[in-house]
Amino acid sequence: MGWIIHMFFIILDLTPNTLMKCVDLVFKSILFTTYYGFSGEKLMKKMKQLLSLALILAIAPNTLFASPTDLGYRFAHKTNIVFRNLAPTYNDAYTPAAVDYGTAGFTFVAGPSHLDPPYSKNVAFHEANWGWTTLRALSLAYNSNGDICITESGVWTGHCNKTTKKADFGYIKINNAYTGISAFPNPPTLANKNFLIRHEFGHTLGLGHAVVCNNANTIMVPAVNCSPLYTTLQTSDFTVLGAWYP
Repeated sequence: MGWIIHMFFIILDLTPNTLMKCVDLVFKSILFTTYYGFSGEKLMKKMKQLLSLALILAIAPNTLFASPTDLGYRFAHKTNIVFRNLAPTYNDAYTPAAVDYGTAGFTFVAGPSHLDPPYSKNVAFHEANWGWTTLRALSLAYNSNGDICITESGVWTGHCNKTTKKADFGYIKINNAYTGISAFPNPPTLANKNFLIRHEFGHTLGLGHAVVCNNANTIMVPAVNCSPLYTTLQTSDFTVLGAWYP
């Protein structure tokens, strides 16, 4: 039995904590099946089934729920995206973020530091006092007609999709009136900046928040106090981006 678990540990690269959860589930299940009269070959078959189920239950939070979700739309552009900088506080985070997304095939060019049209193929980062105290930033996307994909209150409009009505302009509002928490103070640390720029641009591309907060394998965690708070794109981010933007 021990070598079977050891092989699964090697193949799936399970963390010790996940492995222990798996082992605990298996042995509780063995006690249950033994109590109800399974023995010999039938018991071994049941043990194999239970081990497989235990592995699925143990790793599911890190595979099914710790990746970005789908906001229901795609950004129409991948190369030469025009970057507008109206948030100079984050200057030291833009280039590293561009390099990170460049690994997934996205490229950027510098644009004007204002909000005058044209907007097609543009992504603007705009820092201001938006009147919020608990919200750090908000990423908005619009189709080529100027119709918003998802409203500021989170209402899906149906104006954007993954094929014929893709998002054409990204507008990321960064709040400088944020009161801050210990995990994300105001002014932000460099690590906070690196997280926020990557995270909000991920929304522009249609990436939604992961279902789980802690130990998620994505930059798209649902809150700034999740742990760990990544500063670079993670494996699941690259996997999703590679599938959505080949």
